[in-house]
Amino acid sequence: MLLKKVLMKSVTHNGHRDHEMNVLIADDRRFQSYRIWASLSALTDVPAISTGESVEEVLRLAMHHVPRVSMVSATFGSGEGFSLAHRLKDRTDLPSVLIYFDAVNPGLAGAAVVAGADGVFAWEADADRLGELIGRALSGEKLFPPLVPDPFEELASHVAEGDRRIVAMLLDGAHPDAIASLCDLSVRELALRRQAIVRRLDTAYARAPIPQP
Repeated sequence: MLLKKVLMKSVTHNGHRDHEMNVLIADDRRFQSYRIWASLSALTDVPAISTGESVEEVLRLAMHHVPRVSMVSATFGSGEGFSLAHRLKDRTDLPSVLIYFDAVNPGLAGAAVVAGADGVFAWEADADRLGELIGRALSGEKLFPPLVPDPFEELASHVAEGDRRIVAMLLDGAHPDAIASLCDLSVRELALRRQAIVRRLDTAYARAPIPQP
């Protein structure tokens, strides 16, 4: 299994892992979070699983447990999934953040890219699929489907006109430092603009039913 191979690489010369493998699930819909928890529980390489049902609880768990992978529901709360994923990813000690949906399509995947997530998946993934996703994410792989058709126009319609250029560059994979330079912004100013963009995307997708692919 890929996950086992990745974790073996983190074993120190003394035969101990540098960090215990653990996963954080952020979801206030218990039937979803329980399904994912049950699937992860079947993986012997994931001994610790935490679940949070509010922003405050998720951030507290992230601080105390330092999960190696965080899985965030796109429909978290009243429309906070992308923003919560962005906040988790902004923490330098959290290696991987994945966002899950009822069904993945280019628009939702593109919004996850803009939020800074490492990948997306459908929440009904089974244990083997989740193990594969975790292993690939810990290897540094970005787990997004092809963004075809291009979701830029859809995403741009939800953000301020002055922020559309930022959305386009994020979708193209540009580094934030390069975006800040091209837009004549400080790193701090870009971070604030990106937060505002992600909040608008949260609002847009929280108000509309999640489309099927």
